[in-house]
Amino acid sequence: MVDFKKIAKSYRLAKNLRLQDIKVLIRAAKKRKYQPREALVLPGTRHTEISFITKGLVRGYMINEKGEDITMMLRQESQILASPFVLFFDQLTRGTVEAVEPTTTLVPEDELWSPV
Repeated sequence: MVDFKKIAKSYRLAKNLRLQDIKVLIRAAKKRKYQPREALVLPGTRHTEISFITKGLVRGYMINEKGEDITMMLRQESQILASPFVLFFDQLTRGTVEAVEPTTTLVPEDELWSPV
């Protein structure tokens, strides 16, 4: 069951949306499921989706010049996942985001977003 109030709290940009508006957005979203170690975002891509994690845990990491992987972020249930370098700076993604455990996300259809 999707907790619409929890989603509204997570989206600071949605503070002016009515609960009914948020329900419409979520119902129009695509559900995606990922298995552990499956990539949600790959480096060097233009990942423009904004996802809401409904179940699971993801890890964002980069590989340094020594070949070591460095964890940059963890996102869990009821949190937002996006690539700020792509969305705000029109740059390619710099790292990998993969599921740590079975993960489900909701991704609003592209038609719901209008240019900012």
